[in-house]
Amino acid sequence: KTRIPISINKWIKIKLGELVNAEKEGAFVEVAKLDLKLKDAIRVTKLFKKITEEVVAFNTAKDDKIKKYGTEVDGVVSINAQSEHWNNFIAEIAEVEQQEIELDFEPIAYESLNENVQISPKTLLILHFLFV
Repeated sequence: KTRIPISINKWIKIKLGELVNAEKEGAFVEVAKLDLKLKDAIRVTKLFKKITEEVVAFNTAKDDKIKKYGTEVDGVVSINAQSEHWNNFIAEIAEVEQQEIELDFEPIAYESLNENVQISPKTLLILHFLFV
């Protein structure tokens, strides 16, 4: 388990794959654009910096596995479902995505948000751990 300390409030457990998916879906960008109270904005900024470190580390490791299992065509290494190593690649990635990450973050109460804050239901589902 990796622990990412941010404050002294509350540890939230989440799978690394959920963080990677949230980043792919642009959920962090949407929340970063919200007009939050200053204290919440600072907490979210610190949290996102730590999450970014985890996602970057995952993507770097994934790229290394693509180089290990993939094939090079015109100077670009890639892997696809027809590769003889596809199952090994997918198994290793899935194992890492299931790794639990603990985030020290006290969720933001919906009631503390400004009335004009708008966030999509999709982002609320993806980042369910940010709000209570």
